[in-house]
Amino acid sequence: MGRSVASGWYVDPGRTYELRYWDGGKWTADVSDQGTASVDEMAAEHYGPPGSGDRLALQALGLLVIGGAAALAVSLVWGEWMKISSTLDAEDRVWGWGAVLRGLPTAILAWSIPLAAMALAVRACRRGSASLGRIVIGLCGLVLFVVSISIISDVPETVTREGQPGVKWLLLPLSIAIAAGSTFAALQSAKRKPA
Repeated sequence: MGRSVASGWYVDPGRTYELRYWDGGKWTADVSDQGTASVDEMAAEHYGPPGSGDRLALQALGLLVIGGAAALAVSLVWGEWMKISSTLDAEDRVWGWGAVLRGLPTAILAWSIPLAAMALAVRACRRGSASLGRIVIGLCGLVLFVVSISIISDVPETVTREGQPGVKWLLLPLSIAIAAGSTFAALQSAKRKPA
């Protein structure tokens, strides 16, 4: 069971008003803007208690940092194993689609961490932590961009050998599109109220 939050005036979780009254168990229709009280008949029950969105945003940030560090460690260990594995001949370690497929598990792991943190930050925004949640979404987008660049930049050398070095620079827009598209979709989704 979660901790109870004392009744009182808190930042409106929907950000429609400056403050909304929490009665200790649910949000009420009582709102306030710059000291002027009024009543908002729109129910705010779909928002969690005061601070619940902030906790989710901090959990998303923790997932991004701790999960990202774990994914990096796994990726480094996997990469080193690929270099020294006795089951692969020297050329197979570097070239071909086989090398790409062997790198796929670490790529999925590396993309999954910022995407999962981004989804958690979207939930945080929907629960009333708009500013902190959006900051975390932006950080997730930045990490997603760096991850995409690092993963995609190896593909042309791996697959095409030295035949088309210009392909690497064509993949830069793809990395930007992955990160920017995911971030934009998350920010748009964060604006919707929870069901």
